[in-house]
Amino acid sequence: AAAVVFPMTLYSHNISLLALASGASTVCVATVILSTIGSMVSELAEHGVADGVTAFGSLARWPSFFASDLSPLAGIAVMLPIQNAMSPDHQIALFPKLFTGMITFISLLYLSYGLVGYLAYGAALHNTIVSSLPHSAYGDFVRVMLALNVTLTYPIQFVPAISILDEAFGIAKDCKVTASRKAILLRAGACGGVLAIASMIGADTVGAVVSLVGATMIVYLNLLIPPLLEMQKEYAIQNPTAERETKDYYIAGVVAAGYL
Repeated sequence: AAAVVFPMTLYSHNISLLALASGASTVCVATVILSTIGSMVSELAEHGVADGVTAFGSLARWPSFFASDLSPLAGIAVMLPIQNAMSPDHQIALFPKLFTGMITFISLLYLSYGLVGYLAYGAALHNTIVSSLPHSAYGDFVRVMLALNVTLTYPIQFVPAISILDEAFGIAKDCKVTASRKAILLRAGACGGVLAIASMIGADTVGAVVSLVGATMIVYLNLLIPPLLEMQKEYAIQNPTAERETKDYYIAGVVAAGYL
C-alpha cells in the first residue's frame, strides 16, 4: 500500500492533479454508499427493524460512538488547500458558503446513513458494513471501490500535514517536490512512519484507532473554541455598532453554545 500511495504524495502541491484524484475518489465512495444503502434497505424490507433497536442504543458504547463520529472532522483540513488556491475575493465571498454547504451535506449524510444502518442491523453489527458484505462478486466489487477511494483520498488528506512538515524543514511552498531530495525524503519518511504504525496496531484495531482520532479531535476543539469565543467577544466590544441581526451571527452563537 505504501508503494502505491508514496508516488502520489510527490505531487501534493499540484492542486489540479489532486482535484482529479478527489473526483475519482468521490465516484468510488458514492458507489460504496449507494451499494451499502441498497443492502441496508433490502435488509429492512426483508427482515424489518433489527431486534434490540432502542431510541438511544447502547449507552455503554456512547463514548466510543461519539469519538468515532468526530474522527471525520480530521478530514475538514483537506479544504485548506482549496481555500489557499482561491483568490482573496473568492475566499471571502465563496469559501464560507462552500464550507457551510459541504459540512451540512456531509453531516446529514452521516446521520441518515447511520440511522438506516442501525435500524437494519442493530447492535449485531460489530464491524463496517462493507466488511460484513458476503464474499461474492458484488461484495468484492464494493470492497475494491472502497479500497480505491481510500487510496485516492490519501494524498489529499496528506496535504495539510505535509505542508506543516515542509515549513518545519525549510522546504519552500513553490518547491518542485520531484526535483528536491529533501522533499522526497521527507515524504518517504512520513509514509514510512504511517506504514510502521499501521503494521504495529494491526487491522483488528481499526475501530479503536478511529475512536482515538476522534477523541484527539475533541481535545483540539476544547483548546480552540474558548479562545475563538474570547476573540469574538473582544471584537464585539471594540465594534459596538457592528451588525448583530444577521442569521449567520446567531447561528454561530448557537453552534458555539451547543458545543460547549
